[in-house]
This record gives sequence, structure tokens and C-alpha cells, in this order.
Amino acid sequence: MTKSNLRGVFSVSIPLSLLATASLSVGGVHADVKGEELLAKSKLAFKNASALTGTLSIHSVQNGTAIDSTGPLRMKKPAMGFLKLSSPVDTTYASNGKLVYAILPTNQYLKESVSGGGLKNFGLLAAQIGLFYGLDKTAFVDLSDPKLHPTYVGKEMLRGASFDVMKVSGTKPFAFKMKLYVSSANSLITRTVLDADIQGNKLEQTIEILNLKLNPALTDSSFVVTLPRGAKPYVQAKAEQDPYEAKLIAVGKTAPAFSLPDPKGGTVSLAESLRGKKAVLVNFWFYG
Repeated sequence: MTKSNLRGVFSVSIPLSLLATASLSVGGVHADVKGEELLAKSKLAFKNASALTGTLSIHSVQNGTAIDSTGPLRMKKPAMGFLKLSSPVDTTYASNGKLVYAILPTNQYLKESVSGGGLKNFGLLAAQIGLFYGLDKTAFVDLSDPKLHPTYVGKEMLRGASFDVMKVSGTKPFAFKMKLYVSSANSLITRTVLDADIQGNKLEQTIEILNLKLNPALTDSSFVVTLPRGAKPYVQAKAEQDPYEAKLIAVGKTAPAFSLPDPKGGTVSLAESLRGKKAVLVNFWFYG
């Protein structure tokens, strides 16, 4: 089990009162005051929430192929959570407050400590989950990025409920646009709509919490993790292994001899750089 494996499993692909509209220019960047205040107020609402239950719904369309998955969600601070997504994802994510598990449909599981990044990986599944635990970063959006500059879009009605909507966009890690729906009832971002271009692959994804209940009475015992009978730790199949990772030199192994052109002329070799030294730090970089 590696952190990259766990992070891959966790990546499923996977409201406010009206504020006065105003805008200003800061350092040449157009800032939407209403959007900034809306995001700040929603973060505060998540911070003040002690527990949350509902149904998480994920609708993804990638290159014309649609995938839908839903499942019960419950979370309790500081670090307990449970989410069981239906087929085709068919994966359970659970945190007992100390360890975070991803239980796979192959009757295998991964686990990582909360302090070791497990909770962060759980939060990557959806902005709503991350924000509840005080984690602003999702797979696409870092809501703590001062360069993000959310823009207020207006009000929308969905299923008879009112939402204030803001949008954010960026180019890293991929070009994306995201709309964040803030419930007028509880000031929480309960719905996100993502439009991204991942190396030429178009992804549209809507994630929302339905039937949300704020601060229900949840006992710690409801977050006890019970692994399925016969479940075994996840072992990455050879076919799944990253070919690039397989070529990496193992820690402790001797680096191969090589020479590279010197910008000032001639060449420089690893052997020459090591002469008379115990170690050499090689920093590979590129320009362009």
C-alpha cells in the first residue's frame, strides 16, 4: 500500500443571506466582494457544524459516458466519517477517528492514519466533505487559494430550495470551471458543478448532498469500522503499476553513470561531480 494508491482510490472519477453586490480591483485582479463574502460565510458555517448526514450523489459525464453513484453519508467532528457509494464505484470510505479505510469491491481495503493524510484523501472526494473537516482543497479546487477570486452568479431554485451561486475557475492541475451552490437554509455549499478539461478529456461532474441534516445526534459507535469477512489489504496488480514508477531507482541503489551537456560548454558527469565528495544533489529541471 502506498499513499499514491490510497489517493487514487479516494479520487472518484471520481447559503447565505443576500449580501450587497460590490467589486473592487486589488493588485490588478478583479475581486468580487459578494463572492468572497459568500465563500467566507459558507466556510464559517461548515466550521460551526459538529455533525452532518445525508445522501451524497455523484453524476459524472466523461467524453459522453455517464456514471452515477449515490450513497449514505455521515460525518462527525473531529475526524469520523462514513460513505458507501453504489455501483459502479461500489466502494466504502470510513473513518473511525484514527484510521481512514477505503473498502473496495474486490474485498480488499486500504487504510491510512488520519494524521498521515487519510482524512485529507477522504476530503478529496468532494468539496462538501473537505470543507466539513476544515480542508479547503479538493481534487481540482483549493478554496483557500487567494488567487481563486470567487464570483457571485445569482440565485437559483432547485427542488423548491433557494441557493446563492458563485463560480471559480483555474488552470491547475487542469483547466476547470466550478459553480458552488450555497443553501439559503443553512449557508453550506451543498452542490458543486464542475466542468474540466483533463488532457483533452472533457469531464462534467455534479456532486451534491441530498436530504441533508445538520448537527444530528451521532454516537461514536456508529463510526466503528468492520471489514467484510475475508477482506485483505490491497495489493497493486502488476498491470496497474505505473510504468514510470517501475523505472525509478530504488533508495539505496547506486545511481547509473551519466553525462550531460554543460550550458557553459563541454559536458559534466556524475562521476566527476562525486570526486572527493560523499554525496551530490542532482536537481533535474526543464524550461518551457
